[in-house]
Amino acid sequence: MILTLSASAVRAYVPGVYVGGFGIACAAIGALTKQLAAELGPRGIRVNCLRSEGIPESWEGVSTERWSGSPAEIEAQVKSRSLLARATMLAGVGNAAAFLASDQTRATTGTVFNLTSGTVVD
Repeated sequence: MILTLSASAVRAYVPGVYVGGFGIACAAIGALTKQLAAELGPRGIRVNCLRSEGIPESWEGVSTERWSGSPAEIEAQVKSRSLLARATMLAGVGNAAAFLASDQTRATTGTVFNLTSGTVVD
């Protein structure tokens, strides 16, 4: 099992100001996940991607045009845009990774799992 990790830009690349190649890199991770799933699937190797957005615990001291402030302020920003009115936390990403790596998902490959709490809807 191979797990890749990306961000919301993997869904649909949208150019932004002051982000450089971030969106392009996210889209490339999504494409790489699908390509590896196709190439490694016949060998029984599953490949999936975890996609999150704005995990407050990971933004300490970061300020961008889109995200700024303390982790609590970033969490409030994410919650205001989330269909679930909450932010995805690191523990949630870890739990999803453990689930995807388990035999419970042995029929799943080439998929980008949405862990954005509804800030991005598939």
